[in-house]
Amino acid sequence: GIFIAKTSVRLRSEADVASDLTGDMVKVGEVFEVTEVVPPSEEDPLGYLRVGERGWVFDVGVAGPWVGVPIVAEVTGSTAAKYAKILRNRNKYAEYQAALGDDDDFMDEDLPKVLEENEKLWKALQQEIETEELDEEQKKAFEHLCQDEQERNLVLSSLREA
Repeated sequence: GIFIAKTSVRLRSEADVASDLTGDMVKVGEVFEVTEVVPPSEEDPLGYLRVGERGWVFDVGVAGPWVGVPIVAEVTGSTAAKYAKILRNRNKYAEYQAALGDDDDFMDEDLPKVLEENEKLWKALQQEIETEELDEEQKKAFEHLCQDEQERNLVLSSLREA
């Protein structure tokens, strides 16, 4: 499936909280494709998502204000299909990764600034949507992603970086 990160997440080498870090990360607002899922179990309450050959991320936070809070959201419908086209195209994916910038930029992100930029983009996106005819599946997918302010900000962060 296609997912979007709600916060920056360092990738691990295995589907295990104690496994080594890979040195790579999924950045806040980054859209990524999951190639394997390890659901939570009685022994390990965390679920894990494999991000291709890059490594594994948790489905809920394990540190700071994200402890126990979902840190990824699934992208569905035609929106997921549009992202999948980019993520599965080697050249487009490389462009997307380059546009995301360095990992260090995302560890020191200024959340109020990001939220302000997202609000401006949200208003512009609303205007575009009002003038554009969406089919029923696109409307449902957009509504699913934008159920609340947090989801709206995630979508906008992704759009800003893409």
